[in-house]
Amino acid sequence: AGKYLYEKSVGTIVAILFPLVIFVFCFPGFVVRLVAGDHYAEAIPMVHIVILTCLFSPFDRFFGVIMDSIGRAKLNFILLSSFISLTLVLNYFLIGRLGLMGCIYGTLIADGIVFIIRQFLLYKILKVNPLSPFIYAWRFYPEFIRNYIKPLLRKLPG
Repeated sequence: AGKYLYEKSVGTIVAILFPLVIFVFCFPGFVVRLVAGDHYAEAIPMVHIVILTCLFSPFDRFFGVIMDSIGRAKLNFILLSSFISLTLVLNYFLIGRLGLMGCIYGTLIADGIVFIIRQFLLYKILKVNPLSPFIYAWRFYPEFIRNYIKPLLRKLPG
């Protein structure tokens, strides 16, 4: 049950996030100006990298939920503490070399490393296929249209 719950939940959230991430990645200037105004135009290159970290969020959150629910809260705590420590160390060294972009790259690198570790642990503990959430994400769209959009359209007058 944990395997299916993780794969389906992560896939659904990835499906919802993905179009938003693509939009922000393709139009960072528009988004920055809309949210913060012209005074923050220097943040536009940073948005390209920061938005990619959003794709790790569902994997991170649901890893914690699943580990807690199967009695592996200690493992979740250790991995979360390791992620924070790795992020701090990478940011410390990269900020000195790259400025603010160093913080962004440090966080992205830490996210990537911990993502790989989490996927390995999920496979080892629950036999979660790392590609399954992406398959569920792809299947989300027709399922959402069939179950929610079409019934809504049928209720419209005319």
